[in-house]
Parts: sequence; C-alpha cells; structure tokens
Amino acid sequence: MFVRVFIWLILAGSALQLIYLLYLAWASTRVPKLTLSDVVHFLYPVDSSLLAGLLDPAADLELRWNLSPRRFREEQRRRMRLYRELLLRMAHNSTVLAEFDNAMHRQ
Repeated sequence: MFVRVFIWLILAGSALQLIYLLYLAWASTRVPKLTLSDVVHFLYPVDSSLLAGLLDPAADLELRWNLSPRRFREEQRRRMRLYRELLLRMAHNSTVLAEFDNAMHRQ
C-alpha cells in the first residue's frame, strides 16, 4: 500500500515539474528581447568636462583668490550641489545598466 502511494507521489511531482518547466518555456518566449538601444532613453546625461572642472584644484584655488570669503563659500556650495547632481545621475545610470544586465542574463 505504501509503495503505491509513494509511486503516485513521484508521478504527480514529476507531472507538476513538467508543467512548471513548460510554463517557464512559454513565459520566456513572451518576454520582449531587450537591446542596449532600448536602455539609452532611460539614462541621464553626464557632462564629463563639467565634472572634471568641478574637481580641478586649480579652479578651486583661483576662486579662492578672486572671490571674497563669503562669495567663495556660496560658489563652493553651488559647485558642491552641481557635483552632487552629477553623482546622482551617474548612480542612476549605473542602476539602470545593472538592471539591464540582470534582465539580459535572465532571458
């Protein structure tokens, strides 16, 4: 009696696994194929020359010499906010590209 129940459980489990595998095969054909050109629209532009200018110590020193201490602090805060925005854009772009890579490997 126990052997018959065990055989039926094995057969039912195998049938469920087969149904699950067929579902995965069917679902993978319904996913649209992604290309890198689809991702470009979700990326934020980052100006690398502006980024290099914000990190240039010579420009910082020039501002320190040419501006009053109060104006220099204001300009430094403005530059830090701009640098933060560029970092947030780069972080967003890296997240989008990582998700794209994960989606490509799931297909």
